[in-house]
Amino acid sequence: MDHLKITIFLVLIVFPLISSPMDCQYGNDEEKEEYCSTNPIAINNDEVRILLIGKTGVGKSTTGNTILGFHAFDTKVSASSVTTKTQYNETERFGKRLVVVDTPGLFDTNRTEQEILVEISKWYSLVSPGVHAIILVVQVGRFTEEEQKTVDFFMNVFGEDLKDYLIVVFTHKDRSEDENKTVDEFVQTMDKSSNLRRLIDASKGRYTAIGYKGKMEERTMEVKQILSIIEEIEGKDGKNYYSNEVFQRVQEVMEENERKHKKETEEKNREKKIGAALSMVGEWFAF
Repeated sequence: MDHLKITIFLVLIVFPLISSPMDCQYGNDEEKEEYCSTNPIAINNDEVRILLIGKTGVGKSTTGNTILGFHAFDTKVSASSVTTKTQYNETERFGKRLVVVDTPGLFDTNRTEQEILVEISKWYSLVSPGVHAIILVVQVGRFTEEEQKTVDFFMNVFGEDLKDYLIVVFTHKDRSEDENKTVDEFVQTMDKSSNLRRLIDASKGRYTAIGYKGKMEERTMEVKQILSIIEEIEGKDGKNYYSNEVFQRVQEVMEENERKHKKETEEKNREKKIGAALSMVGEWFAF
């Protein structure tokens, strides 16, 4: 009789608990959604992911703060880099989720190439599955050898396709205005053989400027101009975000980690259900 009770209990209670949700054939829709979904990680079309690059002291962090609309990154007038490590922040603004990654100056902090690559590897996870715009921050009137070295390095790491997503943002716009010259006039009067002018031309003329003086409304309009330029980027094969093999590998790793997490969750829930079922068996036969 006891054997019959155990058999009935196992068939009616324990087996269904064990099999659900492992084989994804049992359980309600909510369980299947949580444990059995094979859909890729969702990409929000209203999200704008921005990577800021440039040498120390040109205003990367200030540019990031201007885009986000609040003091997200530390800033200081100094010859040494305030941003020594990659910084990340985000906000909801203009109907978009803005994700901004502020990077340290790579060639002005005595880093080895290996250290630079390790730092860059952090960026991938922050902007995965890709970045909508890589903003090169440059001061008006200056484009140094160090800045050209930065661009060359990024081109080697990210590939020529980087130019399809590159925007040059000039800081200290007020300096050109003090000289009664607009940023457009400044760019148009550049030597066409200069490194910066060739880079702007190769990037389909994507450039704009921001200032540090004036009213808040002016800063807001400058940010809207940056976002407008980003929206117009089509990139390679019509993709609106940049993703080379490195970004793709990071996305694959993230998805694999997501699958592992779901599997671990399944196993933990399965163990809990088995434990609860065995506890019920013990209580049943205690009577």
